[in-house]
Amino acid sequence: MRYLIRFTNRDGYTSENRESIAERIREAVNNGTARAVNVRVAGPAVEFDLFADSEAEVRAAVTRLRPFGEILTVRRLDGTPPKLPPKEEVLHEARRLFNEERFWEVHETLEDLWRRESGAERDLLQGLILFAAAYVHQQRARYPRVLPVLERAMGKLRGSSLDRYGPFDLTLIRAKGESYLMSGQMTPFHLPD
Repeated sequence: MRYLIRFTNRDGYTSENRESIAERIREAVNNGTARAVNVRVAGPAVEFDLFADSEAEVRAAVTRLRPFGEILTVRRLDGTPPKLPPKEEVLHEARRLFNEERFWEVHETLEDLWRRESGAERDLLQGLILFAAAYVHQQRARYPRVLPVLERAMGKLRGSSLDRYGPFDLTLIRAKGESYLMSGQMTPFHLPD
């Protein structure tokens, strides 16, 4: 079984100290068949994937994580996928997750929509997915991958003449992306309602 686990980043970890918090998480969680992987650090939360063979192991791991911060998410990622909601719901959920710096979930949320689209809309969705993926690499302290993924995202986003895509302000996203490519630094920002 695979789970997404998130807890508050109460101690102010950054991607620069991702390795130290990842080691602490693994020491607390890795027990029996349970193991923590793919630790990502965002401003408001720390998140990772938990693999375990039983619900009891998941509950035990969550209990051992309580001293780290308030548990925000325990969500099973495998199993039967739910029916895909209408496009507008998916896009609003992805924007909400983006504003919460939950970039891995943005990627996952938009991916099912991307699979069912075609043409220019599919390319635009891929650009948004890649934009979120660049942040995921940053959260995992994989700095050499951030700008190449962002460049691919911008290639897709530049190809669209739209100013908005549902709740996504594409003009703002493109401006931020271009600025990040020039400066070499990505910082999270909020997408307006």
